[in-house]
Amino acid sequence: MTAPVRAPSASAGFSLVELLVVLAIFGLMSVLLFDSLHFASRASIAGNARLDRTRDVALASAFLRRQLADIRPLPDSPQETGRQVAFEGGPSGLDFVAALPGYLAPGGFQSLRVALETGRSGSALTLRWQPLGGETADNAKPAPSVLLDGLSTADFSYFGPTAPREPPDWHATWSGATGLPMLIRLKLVFADGYAPPELIVAPRPAEAAFQ
Repeated sequence: MTAPVRAPSASAGFSLVELLVVLAIFGLMSVLLFDSLHFASRASIAGNARLDRTRDVALASAFLRRQLADIRPLPDSPQETGRQVAFEGGPSGLDFVAALPGYLAPGGFQSLRVALETGRSGSALTLRWQPLGGETADNAKPAPSVLLDGLSTADFSYFGPTAPREPPDWHATWSGATGLPMLIRLKLVFADGYAPPELIVAPRPAEAAFQ
């Protein structure tokens, strides 16, 4: 008498086709998960970069606002009889006299230059200074401080009359005038095309520049 044939039970295992289907689904889910994590990582890095640049622009703008607002309209030379002041402004930089914070230089007025400079790593807005009227004690100029890097352009312009009884207007340069500009404007553009809001500063002694 032959034994009855039993039907295969559900616990006998998966077939090869079923196993391949499961592996294919698992692989697809892994690819989708990896892409999602990669996108989230890139978005996080880009977001942090934007936050860092926004912070850097805010810090540089605050520093420039304090320094430009404190410009001193000192005469170029005590022997000169005219009223020409120690201020020279161009489209890519300006020279003026102000007092730096103590962590940058010791007390006293300094001759400052803020300008766009191009180096091996690209263009940057830099600050250079030296004591008013001469070099440092060891006859060595301090290294420049980088205010903002990764720039494409930095355009300065100046508002005011360049001569007595002349109507005020915006100028690309301010040189040889007998007073300070009423307003100083800085437009920045980064290498990737980002342009932060314009910085416009009114020097404190500007209202007395032509009195």
